[in-house]
Amino acid sequence: MAASVGPLSSTVEGAWVCHISNAVTPEVNRPASNWETHDEWVDYSGMVFCATVPNGIVYVRRDGHPVWCGNSVIEHAVASFYIKGISRACSHEIVRHRHFSYSQRSTRYVDESDCNFIVPDCIADDPEAMRIFAEAVTKAQEAYRQLYELLREKFAHVEDRTLRRKLARQAARMVLPNATETALVMTGNFRAWRHFIRMRASEHADVEIRKVAVKVLKELQKVAPAVFGDFQIRQLPDGTEAAEPGYLWE
Repeated sequence: MAASVGPLSSTVEGAWVCHISNAVTPEVNRPASNWETHDEWVDYSGMVFCATVPNGIVYVRRDGHPVWCGNSVIEHAVASFYIKGISRACSHEIVRHRHFSYSQRSTRYVDESDCNFIVPDCIADDPEAMRIFAEAVTKAQEAYRQLYELLREKFAHVEDRTLRRKLARQAARMVLPNATETALVMTGNFRAWRHFIRMRASEHADVEIRKVAVKVLKELQKVAPAVFGDFQIRQLPDGTEAAEPGYLWE
């Protein structure tokens, strides 16, 4: 498919209008003299190319036929992921992507007295580093328990038991480290996911969030290869994986 951009006419004759379904099958309406008699489904399993231009509309040709299209098509497809076993440090980076919707485990409603901690690989494989890490998170967790019990007594006059626990936890949680395990649900359209993967599956991204991005990519490539199939996953010298897009069109 070749694309060219030029001035837009006030009228369009013989244009093709393409609608992408959730099965990644374009519905093509080719108007002539009668719109109703020219509806047809076109089977297509190849790559879908898109270009970004200032006005958001591209004039392209497919097999010699003119097509008007915009690069907003993939914004109508949405994916949700339940991401667990990540650190608060990782989730802080994830939620910086503003085009997604999030629901995250709450440290106000959930007791973190027995929470888990995420250990970076570079610390886990170093005995001395692991000793220091374990000592630090153990002290932090014990401080959380002590503060929670103390504050729960302090707020004993609050009649609502749920509110009483929330008041104690929201203050005690301040001593919990970034390594504290969390979980979240993340929902976004395919265009937002492409951007997230391009940024966070890069070899220059933090290792933990890169692992998340690569896992998300592998799942999306199974269900939407036409949108995510251009990404190439490769193994880095440290044994982790990174991914790069073949096309920068999101």
